[in-house]
Amino acid sequence: MRPGRAILIAAIFAGSVTSTGCSEAQPVEPMSRETFIEVVVALRQANREETSADAFLERKREILEQAGVTDSGVVEYARIHESDIAFMAATWDSIARRLREGDTVPR
Repeated sequence: MRPGRAILIAAIFAGSVTSTGCSEAQPVEPMSRETFIEVVVALRQANREETSADAFLERKREILEQAGVTDSGVVEYARIHESDIAFMAATWDSIARRLREGDTVPR
């Protein structure tokens, strides 16, 4: 994974630690590649569209809830797969393509 992409993931999820507080760790269910892609695309789109940090945090909460994932689950997914460069490169290419095309539906 490129360092910039790891920083992006950390930045997207950093706000939630301060906004939701630190609670006892919950077990994280394995996330599919498709769910990871859909969540990251939706979060990047929300980040582009929302004009305030509060609006983005609310939208982020809704996106994560709808996908049935947590902040830590998304970060953990990236951490688990970071050593598989080909896999993560293909994943980020899918994210970039969907953002360019303006949709979240796989093609």
